Amino acid sequence: MIIDLRGTNGSGKTTIVQNFLQGSTFLGNSHLVDDLFIVGPYIRDDEYLSTGGCDCLSSDDVEGLVRKNYEKYHILLEGADISTTYRRWISLANEVGFYEYVFIFLSTPLDQCIKNRDKRKEKFNRIQDGENHNIKLKYDQCLGLIQRFRKEERQVYVIKNTQGVDFIKQALSNDFRSHVLHLSGGGKRSGSRDVGLYCSINKPEFEGLYFIRDSAKRLDQFNFDFSGKSVIEYGSNVGALSFEILSRGTTLLHGYEYNPFRVLFCNQYCHLNNLNGKFFQFDFNVDILSKKADVIVCCSVDDYIDDLESFYNSLYDNCNETLLLESNIRGKSDDFILNILQRVGFTDIKFLGNGDCGRVPKKRKIYKCEK
Repeated sequence: MIIDLRGTNGSGKTTIVQNFLQGSTFLGNSHLVDDLFIVGPYIRDDEYLSTGGCDCLSSDDVEGLVRKNYEKYHILLEGADISTTYRRWISLANEVGFYEYVFIFLSTPLDQCIKNRDKRKEKFNRIQDGENHNIKLKYDQCLGLIQRFRKEERQVYVIKNTQGVDFIKQALSNDFRSHVLHLSGGGKRSGSRDVGLYCSINKPEFEGLYFIRDSAKRLDQFNFDFSGKSVIEYGSNVGALSFEILSRGTTLLHGYEYNPFRVLFCNQYCHLNNLNGKFFQFDFNVDILSKKADVIVCCSVDDYIDDLESFYNSLYDNCNETLLLESNIRGKSDDFILNILQRVGFTDIKFLGNGDCGRVPKKRKIYKCEK
């Protein structure tokens, strides 16, 4: 796996990488620790270097090191300069494939990046005027690249710098049982329960885990044949419903989820189990999804949405044939849900009753809507 850590100066990239340098062997222009190959030299505590990591090397040298070693080791590379390039690294990403190249961007605000950079330079009496413009330029370029990568459906994640070490460790680990116990939960939270799953994953490695809802029963209630269908799942969580759908003959599934750790888990699990699913980090309160599929599956997402009209319009626009909806809007009448479905364009709406698929007393309303 190639982990491409990006962000402008002061975003915290180097601090993250230094957590992985302990006990590494320095190879002159890179580091090796266990099966992790870290590209580029790094700043020492007693010395200031104007650049670090990949920025100490030419782009040709960086690419040469990555190409030479990615089949033998996991690769970690970072640098402000590579953060604003595109063609060279997208070509390599295409070569190694979707699941094997992970782009990570740090969401550190621009003003904090500038403060962090100045603080580091002040330690070595190297503050120079006029450099903030360069940081802003690279920061804006990174924002543009994030949108470009997402549009082209790359495996790209935006995380806080405080999450970087844990995120990379998860990317390098296949301890799925531990990951899913930590990540399973509702809404935007990383996890809301100490034990068990929110929704069951019907795979051998997860047998015996306590779960709140049964994925198979949750889908059975829709009485729908997924064979030969392309599917989008809104709010894929840790992939429980997605994995169940993939076992029912769908041709391709794309899942969209707010929490980046969950998305990473789903992509890792699909890759190592040869499942035809791809997952993407997405905030339905901020972004507009422009991806069509035969079937849209949306279970218990609308309760977290600020603009319901826009959200339901998105469900309609991205659906070629069928919407399978489990509504969780609180404090709204049955007529409210029906009216909004009709208003956005659905003409054949079947209310299938109140779902009953788990150990919780609350029964959510489920619908099958045809265009």
